[in-house]
Amino acid sequence: MKSGIRPYWPQALALLHKTVTRRIPCRDRSDLATNSPSGTVRIVKSLATILVLALSFQSCMGGFYSRETRILDNYFAIYTIPSEDYPDEELQEFLGEPAQFPAMSSGDLIQLLGGLKFRKESLWGTDVRPVYYPAEVQRFATSLARTIETVGPDQRILLISRFDPDESVLSRMERTSLIIWYDSNGLNLVFGEIKEPVPYDDFLTEDNWTEVLPVSFRRSYPDLSLVGSDSFDYKKVGTYDHQTWAVIASDSMESLLERKEAPGFDASDSYFSVTSDEPKGGGPPDSEKTLSEKLKQLEKARKDGLITDQEYKDKRAEILDEF
Repeated sequence: MKSGIRPYWPQALALLHKTVTRRIPCRDRSDLATNSPSGTVRIVKSLATILVLALSFQSCMGGFYSRETRILDNYFAIYTIPSEDYPDEELQEFLGEPAQFPAMSSGDLIQLLGGLKFRKESLWGTDVRPVYYPAEVQRFATSLARTIETVGPDQRILLISRFDPDESVLSRMERTSLIIWYDSNGLNLVFGEIKEPVPYDDFLTEDNWTEVLPVSFRRSYPDLSLVGSDSFDYKKVGTYDHQTWAVIASDSMESLLERKEAPGFDASDSYFSVTSDEPKGGGPPDSEKTLSEKLKQLEKARKDGLITDQEYKDKRAEILDEF
């Protein structure tokens, strides 16, 4: 089943049409509603411009979004993309020769993906976390292994996963996107989003939570990187080290799979950990996190009618005084 770019096509046309019509002076728009020659010419020119821009839009995004759905679950989705369609020709020269995936079980995938960690810079400092939590990778490992068995060297696999490690009223789903394939350089893992909160939308359905931005083969987000180690290499794209593109050579992969159990997720025991000290970021100070959580819980209690407005004001003042 083709996912296609259907979710984006109407919005693209609407945006392009609005852009074109804005360029027509107000005094001339009345011609568009008449059969005058000038009105007809303007309509033709507008439609032609929209068509050209729309085709350009499709050529830029079609390779990623013309994906074929393999599995659509409530927590993960697996697609395949023809290798020749994505990335574009300019970036194809940096790729190895396409090769068939080696045999990999669900346990192998848990082993390989379970040890990856990422580093993200924010206003609160540097945060280091696992790319996939244990329960998360276990959800999709079997389905991903079955997909790997069926795809050829001319296809790449797109995996989109969402997971809420806290599963609380105040927490949100976090989304990770990954393109995976095998070539003469080894196992390639290119990440787009990593643990990005799923946008909140009252109209968000189970089908469109998987609509993510294209995974960039050109460069990573400036504030995002995989925690490096001797187990994989960052892919070099020209002179640039792609910080969210890991290449695990075949010998490194065999060495990693010799471990009998998947690693835990402490910085000390993940086999992808670096030997040097890693930053121990993790968000705002505990006192600020506690204050924020208390205020959010208090606000929710007021909205749910559990406390009166006066009780809300009194308790809020008390919390702020303690802080």
